[in-house]
Amino acid sequence: MEVMAIDVLHMRNMPVPKKGKERLPVPDAGYSVILHLQVEHNGVQHSGLGEIRAVTSVSGETPAGAFSAAVRLGEVLVGVELDCGQSGREATAQAAQAVRSAAEKAFGVAPTTQLPTGLNSAVRFAFECAVLDAMARASSRSMSELLALAPAASVSRNVFSRPLSNASRLLNQLIDGRAPSGWWRSRCSYSGVRAGELMNTLTRANIWSAAGFEGLWLDLGGRWHVDDLKAFEETFNSGAETQGAPVNLILEQPFPSYATAHYAELLALSQRLRDRFGVELRIMLDEPVWDRRSLAELDELLPFVDLNVTPQKAGSFEEVLQVGDYLRERNVGGKIYLGNAALNTDLNTLALTALGQMLGPRCGYFSASRKEEKRVRLIHSGDAWLSLDDAELRLPTGQGWGVVLCRSGLEKRLKRCISSVVTR
Repeated sequence: MEVMAIDVLHMRNMPVPKKGKERLPVPDAGYSVILHLQVEHNGVQHSGLGEIRAVTSVSGETPAGAFSAAVRLGEVLVGVELDCGQSGREATAQAAQAVRSAAEKAFGVAPTTQLPTGLNSAVRFAFECAVLDAMARASSRSMSELLALAPAASVSRNVFSRPLSNASRLLNQLIDGRAPSGWWRSRCSYSGVRAGELMNTLTRANIWSAAGFEGLWLDLGGRWHVDDLKAFEETFNSGAETQGAPVNLILEQPFPSYATAHYAELLALSQRLRDRFGVELRIMLDEPVWDRRSLAELDELLPFVDLNVTPQKAGSFEEVLQVGDYLRERNVGGKIYLGNAALNTDLNTLALTALGQMLGPRCGYFSASRKEEKRVRLIHSGDAWLSLDDAELRLPTGQGWGVVLCRSGLEKRLKRCISSVVTR
C-alpha cells in the first residue's frame, strides 16, 4: 500500500446549532486541521482521515503552526509504502515508525535522537490516525478490528462525568429520589475541610438506604497538602456514621512532587477510609508524557494510583500502549485514563475507541468532542467510516452512538473550509 497524496484542510469549527441558534467557535479551539490521506492498494484507492485540534493551553500548538507542520510532514510522507496486512501492535508500530521517520526529515531531527516532547505531537498523532484508518479501509476492516482484533460493538460507555459546580443540587437529587451516578468533578479543587463536609452530607444513611443508588465518584481536584489530608479525615470522621455509603473519591495529582512521605500518609488514609467507612480513595497522576523513565520513579506507588494520559501529547499510539505494557510487566492494576476533552475530536474519537480496546480493562475513559456529549468518557462506536469526496466530507450513515456522534458533529462545522493544500 503506497501513500499517493495527502490533503491538508484548515477548517473552522462551528458547533451544531441548538434551538435554532448557531454557537460561536471557541477562541483558539475554533479551527481544526483535517488530514485526508490517499493510498493505493492493489490498484484500488482508499483514504484515511485524521483531525488536529490545536489548543495552545493543552498541547502548546497553534492552529497556524499545526497547519504548517502538517503540510511539511505530509510532503515527506507521500510515497511511503505500508503493509495493510498487519494488525494489532504490528500495525501501530508500523504507523508510528512511518510517521516518526517523516517527522525526522520534516523537522530536521536526527534519526538517533528522541523526538522532543511536544514537537508537533498532536500533528503526529493525527497522522497516525489517518495512516491506521487507511490501513483499515484497505484491508476491509474497521479501526477496532484492525487494532484491537475485535468489533467496535464491544466498547461501551463506562463512566459519565458531570460538573460538581453545586453540591447542594447534588444533595437535592438524592433527597428527591433521583439517581445521581458516575463521575462528578468540581471546576476547582476542594480543600480538605470542604471535601470532608461534603462527604458528611452525602454519606447520610437515610438518603442512600431510601434511594438504593449504585453510587458515584467525587473528583475533588488536586494539589492538596498534608494538612488537607488531616483536615479531611478529622472533618469526615466527625460526621460520618455509616459504613458502605456508595460515595468514592478521586484526587488528581495531589502533591506537587512524588514525595514518598506525603504519599505514604495519603495511602494510609485511603486504607482507613476503606476499613472504617467502605469509601474508596483513588489517586490519579498526570504528566506531560508518561514514559518508562517517569514511570520508573513511581514504582512504589504504581499499585495504588491511576495514570492520566493524553495521546495527542504523547504523539503516538505506541507511546500510550507502552504505558500499559509497563503496568502489565509489574503486575499492577491501575487504570489508564485517556484525556483531554479539548483535543479529542469527532474524527479521532473512532481511533481512540480502538486504542481504548487495545488497552482493555485498563482503559478508564476518554472524552468525546460533541458539546452535548462531553460528559461521556468511553463511547460505543459502530463502523463509521468517513470519506472525502470532492473536498467535502461524506457524512457517515447508519445506526449506533458513534455514528450519530460523528455525523452530527461534522454536519455543520466541516463545511466551512478556509484553505487547503494538496501534497503530491
